[in-house]
Amino acid sequence: MQTEIPIYVSKTVLMQRLSDHARRGYLYYTFGVISADKFPKVACKFQKLYSVDQSPAMQSKRRKQGKAVFRVFYYTPSGPDAVPEMIHFWLLRTDGELPNENAKREKWKHVLHDRITIGFSEYELEMVRMARKERAEPSFTWRVCLPLFREKKRRIALKTRRKDDLRRELFLLEKLPGFSEVRKQKKELYQAIEEAWKRVRRKKEEDELEVPTVIPWLRRLPDLTVPFSQLGKRKRASRRKKPA
Repeated sequence: MQTEIPIYVSKTVLMQRLSDHARRGYLYYTFGVISADKFPKVACKFQKLYSVDQSPAMQSKRRKQGKAVFRVFYYTPSGPDAVPEMIHFWLLRTDGELPNENAKREKWKHVLHDRITIGFSEYELEMVRMARKERAEPSFTWRVCLPLFREKKRRIALKTRRKDDLRRELFLLEKLPGFSEVRKQKKELYQAIEEAWKRVRRKKEEDELEVPTVIPWLRRLPDLTVPFSQLGKRKRASRRKKPA
């Protein structure tokens, strides 16, 4: 049933799942945003046209037959305890024979040419080469989109006269997920904060800015989803509570 379809409520978990599937060969995608009241119809369409809930065994069999297989991910950025208004989706597919005319007409993007982005161009998916057993294997990770990364550096440079602002920037950086490319960006931004701190700190001051020296990797996270039916109940309950 469409009402029981899982909706991701964690951005970081969603990012892990998208990069997992890109690594497994789901290199084409389309995406969009739909209102919650249209979700059942859209989910039914994806299932009918693309069999998005096939088992891994069935998908493996179809790929060996040269057919494309599909997966879809739904996400609400409002979180499990908030009222969802819009649902984001990413429909992914592998290379191979397409099942119908709808799939052929779809405007598919390739992850290497049009990178998947999350949020308002907050993060983007990037291919990297991972050295494994004396050979470089392609993998996928996330980084802060370059315009936003440059803006973060600019903001740090502008806040060299206020130590509290630098502490705030440090606090925000610590919340960034530890994907490999994000870790590199965090290191560069930490260094920028340290340099800015040196410029505003008086020599005789005793207070120090504790910039992390170790940037943790992101561990493997379990799925964090809720059924669409629960999101709908929260939405209806919120409407009933609104004053007339």
